[in-house]
Amino acid sequence: MAAIPILADSGFWSSKLGLFGVPLLEGRLERVAFLNGSFGNFCLEVEQPQDQLGERDLAWSADLGHYVRLGEHDVEVIRWDLEDRTRTPIREVRSDPAAFYAQLESNQPRRDVAIVPHFISVFRSLRTSLGANVAGHEALGAFLYLLATPVG
Repeated sequence: MAAIPILADSGFWSSKLGLFGVPLLEGRLERVAFLNGSFGNFCLEVEQPQDQLGERDLAWSADLGHYVRLGEHDVEVIRWDLEDRTRTPIREVRSDPAAFYAQLESNQPRRDVAIVPHFISVFRSLRTSLGANVAGHEALGAFLYLLATPVG
């Protein structure tokens, strides 16, 4: 049980792996995004969240490859593009965090279906639909309006 507080501490991941931890949602500390450049980034659920947001949706929309949840005896890894979840005993992660992280780095979702390429594709489609008479900055304004419009 002592492994959970250590693994839930942002300082553990920063000191052992050089990752930069930031709250995933502003003002909320139950999920931390650990960043290390263009891949190998993941979200760590450090305490039971008060909301019902989906793990895969959060990871995809934040452009993080994995959502990692600390359990009582294991660490659960959820990749946003797969249904399967993998589990690793907490003691293994605590004793060799570099090996655990190497697994995350080597097992990334496809970049062509990630959020950034998706939004680039949406913008290109919108730009084409608007036609040649619409200036680039106007198309960008329409795209930003589209992003800001609530759905549902």
